[in-house]
Amino acid sequence: MSGERWHRPVQEGVPMDMAQAWELAHLWWRSNVLSTFVAAYTNDADRAREARQLCDQLFGTDSVDLAVAEEIVSTLDGWAWELADQVPVPAEPRPDEADRQVRDYVKDVIRDRVPAELRDWAERTQLFLDVTYKAVMREQTLPARVREDVRYVYVRGTMAVDLGNRTAAERELERLKRYETALTEQAP
Repeated sequence: MSGERWHRPVQEGVPMDMAQAWELAHLWWRSNVLSTFVAAYTNDADRAREARQLCDQLFGTDSVDLAVAEEIVSTLDGWAWELADQVPVPAEPRPDEADRQVRDYVKDVIRDRVPAELRDWAERTQLFLDVTYKAVMREQTLPARVREDVRYVYVRGTMAVDLGNRTAAERELERLKRYETALTEQAP
Protein backbone atom coordinates (compact mmCIF):
# COMPACT_ATOMS: atom_id res chain seq x y z
CA MET A 1 0.00 0.00 0.00
CA SER A 2 2.93 2.29 -0.27
CA GLY A 3 2.96 5.03 -2.82
CA GLU A 4 2.52 8.75 -3.01
CA ARG A 5 -1.27 8.76 -2.86
CA TRP A 6 -1.36 7.00 0.52
CA HIS A 7 1.08 9.41 2.11
CA ARG A 8 -0.87 12.53 1.33
CA PRO A 9 -1.85 14.12 4.65
CA VAL A 10 -5.56 14.18 5.35
CA GLN A 11 -6.05 17.63 6.81
CA GLU A 12 -8.83 19.10 8.87
CA GLY A 13 -11.39 20.69 6.60
CA VAL A 14 -10.06 18.93 3.47
CA PRO A 15 -12.43 16.21 2.25
CA MET A 16 -11.18 12.65 2.26
CA ASP A 17 -11.77 10.40 -0.73
CA MET A 18 -13.13 6.87 -0.44
CA ALA A 19 -9.76 5.17 -0.95
CA GLN A 20 -8.26 7.22 1.88
CA ALA A 21 -11.29 6.42 4.05
CA TRP A 22 -10.76 2.68 3.54
CA GLU A 23 -7.04 2.99 4.25
CA LEU A 24 -7.66 4.98 7.43
CA ALA A 25 -10.35 2.52 8.56
CA HIS A 26 -7.95 -0.39 8.06
CA LEU A 27 -5.26 1.40 10.07
CA TRP A 28 -7.75 2.25 12.84
CA TRP A 29 -8.89 -1.36 13.03
CA ARG A 30 -5.36 -2.76 13.03
CA SER A 31 -4.13 -0.23 15.63
CA ASN A 32 -7.08 -1.10 17.87
CA VAL A 33 -6.34 -4.84 17.68
CA LEU A 34 -2.60 -4.43 18.22
CA SER A 35 -2.78 -1.80 20.98
CA THR A 36 -5.31 -3.88 22.89
CA PHE A 37 -3.09 -6.96 22.52
CA VAL A 38 0.08 -5.13 23.65
CA ALA A 39 -1.69 -3.45 26.58
CA ALA A 40 -3.17 -6.76 27.72
CA TYR A 41 -0.07 -8.93 27.47
CA THR A 42 2.95 -6.75 28.19
CA ASN A 43 4.39 -6.73 31.69
CA ASP A 44 5.57 -3.15 31.15
CA ALA A 45 3.00 -0.61 32.38
CA ASP A 46 4.69 2.20 30.42
CA ARG A 47 4.54 0.18 27.19
CA ALA A 48 0.88 -0.64 27.81
CA ARG A 49 0.07 3.03 28.37
CA GLU A 50 2.07 4.06 25.30
CA ALA A 51 0.25 1.47 23.13
CA ARG A 52 -3.11 2.87 24.23
CA GLN A 53 -1.90 6.43 23.61
CA LEU A 54 -0.73 5.59 20.10
CA CYS A 55 -4.10 4.09 19.27
CA ASP A 56 -5.88 7.10 20.79
CA GLN A 57 -3.68 9.36 18.67
CA LEU A 58 -5.24 7.86 15.52
CA PHE A 59 -8.82 7.96 16.79
CA GLY A 60 -8.67 11.31 18.54
CA THR A 61 -7.59 13.75 15.86
CA ASP A 62 -9.33 15.45 12.98
CA SER A 63 -6.10 15.71 10.99
CA VAL A 64 -4.60 12.38 9.93
CA ASP A 65 -1.42 11.75 7.98
CA LEU A 66 -1.74 8.23 6.62
CA ALA A 67 2.06 7.79 6.62
CA VAL A 68 2.13 8.58 10.36
CA ALA A 69 -0.80 6.21 10.91
CA GLU A 70 1.11 3.46 9.08
CA GLU A 71 4.13 4.13 11.30
CA ILE A 72 1.98 3.83 14.42
CA VAL A 73 0.58 0.49 13.25
CA SER A 74 4.09 -0.66 12.37
CA THR A 75 5.33 0.29 15.86
CA LEU A 76 2.42 -1.54 17.52
CA ASP A 77 3.02 -4.56 15.29
CA GLY A 78 6.69 -4.60 16.33
CA TRP A 79 5.75 -4.43 19.99
CA ALA A 80 3.26 -7.25 19.51
CA TRP A 81 5.95 -9.44 17.93
CA GLU A 82 8.23 -8.77 20.92
CA LEU A 83 5.61 -10.66 22.94
CA ALA A 84 5.48 -13.59 20.49
CA ASP A 85 7.53 -15.87 22.73
CA GLN A 86 4.90 -15.48 25.49
CA VAL A 87 1.57 -15.47 23.62
CA PRO A 88 0.43 -15.90 20.01
CA VAL A 89 0.40 -12.57 18.16
CA PRO A 90 -2.89 -11.61 16.50
CA ALA A 91 -2.24 -12.26 12.84
CA GLU A 92 -3.90 -10.52 9.92
CA PRO A 93 -7.17 -12.38 9.32
CA ARG A 94 -8.17 -13.81 5.98
CA PRO A 95 -9.09 -11.09 3.45
CA ASP A 96 -12.84 -11.67 3.70
CA GLU A 97 -12.78 -11.49 7.50
CA ALA A 98 -10.56 -8.40 7.47
CA ASP A 99 -12.95 -6.74 5.04
CA ARG A 100 -15.94 -7.43 7.30
CA GLN A 101 -14.09 -6.03 10.32
CA VAL A 102 -12.79 -2.95 8.49
CA ARG A 103 -16.29 -2.21 7.16
CA ASP A 104 -17.38 -1.46 10.74
CA TYR A 105 -14.65 1.17 11.00
CA VAL A 106 -15.12 2.58 7.50
CA LYS A 107 -18.70 3.57 8.30
CA ASP A 108 -17.39 5.91 11.01
CA VAL A 109 -14.65 7.30 8.80
CA ILE A 110 -17.03 7.96 5.91
CA ARG A 111 -19.63 9.57 8.16
CA ASP A 112 -17.08 11.88 9.78
CA ARG A 113 -14.60 12.63 6.99
CA VAL A 114 -16.08 12.09 3.51
CA PRO A 115 -18.12 14.94 1.96
CA ALA A 116 -21.90 14.56 2.15
CA GLU A 117 -22.27 14.67 -1.63
CA LEU A 118 -19.93 11.68 -2.05
CA ARG A 119 -21.62 9.78 0.80
CA ASP A 120 -25.05 10.41 -0.74
CA TRP A 121 -23.87 9.27 -4.18
CA ALA A 122 -22.34 6.09 -2.68
CA GLU A 123 -25.47 5.23 -0.68
CA ARG A 124 -27.81 5.92 -3.61
CA THR A 125 -25.71 3.96 -6.11
CA GLN A 126 -25.32 1.02 -3.72
CA LEU A 127 -29.08 0.98 -3.19
CA PHE A 128 -29.69 0.88 -6.97
CA LEU A 129 -27.13 -1.91 -7.33
CA ASP A 130 -28.77 -3.91 -4.51
CA VAL A 131 -32.32 -3.52 -5.81
CA THR A 132 -31.40 -4.30 -9.42
CA TYR A 133 -29.28 -7.29 -8.40
CA LYS A 134 -32.08 -8.75 -6.28
CA ALA A 135 -34.66 -8.21 -9.02
CA VAL A 136 -32.51 -10.09 -11.55
CA MET A 137 -31.60 -12.90 -9.15
CA ARG A 138 -35.27 -13.52 -8.28
CA GLU A 139 -35.84 -14.85 -11.79
CA GLN A 140 -36.23 -18.62 -11.34
CA THR A 141 -35.29 -19.54 -14.91
CA LEU A 142 -32.00 -17.66 -14.94
CA PRO A 143 -29.25 -20.03 -16.14
CA ALA A 144 -26.39 -20.73 -13.72
CA ARG A 145 -23.81 -19.06 -15.95
CA VAL A 146 -25.89 -15.87 -16.19
CA ARG A 147 -26.35 -15.89 -12.39
CA GLU A 148 -22.58 -16.09 -12.03
CA ASP A 149 -22.13 -13.18 -14.46
CA VAL A 150 -24.73 -11.10 -12.61
CA ARG A 151 -22.98 -11.76 -9.26
CA TYR A 152 -19.67 -10.72 -10.80
CA VAL A 153 -21.11 -7.46 -12.19
CA TYR A 154 -22.76 -6.72 -8.84
CA VAL A 155 -19.54 -7.27 -6.89
CA ARG A 156 -17.57 -5.11 -9.33
CA GLY A 157 -20.15 -2.35 -8.92
CA THR A 158 -20.02 -2.62 -5.14
CA MET A 159 -16.23 -2.43 -5.14
CA ALA A 160 -16.39 0.64 -7.38
CA VAL A 161 -18.80 2.30 -4.95
CA ASP A 162 -16.53 1.39 -2.02
CA LEU A 163 -13.63 3.11 -3.77
CA GLY A 164 -15.68 6.08 -4.93
CA ASN A 165 -15.14 5.31 -8.62
CA ARG A 166 -18.27 6.80 -10.13
CA THR A 167 -17.49 5.83 -13.71
CA ALA A 168 -16.97 2.15 -12.92
CA ALA A 169 -19.94 2.00 -10.53
CA GLU A 170 -22.29 3.55 -13.09
CA ARG A 171 -20.99 1.21 -15.80
CA GLU A 172 -21.65 -1.87 -13.67
CA LEU A 173 -25.09 -0.58 -12.66
CA GLU A 174 -25.95 -0.12 -16.34
CA ARG A 175 -24.78 -3.69 -17.03
CA LEU A 176 -27.09 -4.96 -14.27
CA LYS A 177 -29.97 -2.90 -15.69
CA ARG A 178 -29.40 -4.50 -19.11
CA TYR A 179 -29.84 -7.95 -17.52
CA GLU A 180 -33.01 -6.71 -15.84
CA THR A 181 -34.33 -5.24 -19.11
CA ALA A 182 -33.58 -8.46 -20.99
CA LEU A 183 -35.54 -10.45 -18.41
CA THR A 184 -38.46 -8.04 -18.58
CA GLU A 185 -38.58 -8.24 -22.39
CA GLN A 186 -38.40 -12.02 -22.19
CA ALA A 187 -41.34 -12.32 -19.77
CA PRO A 188 -44.65 -13.51 -21.25
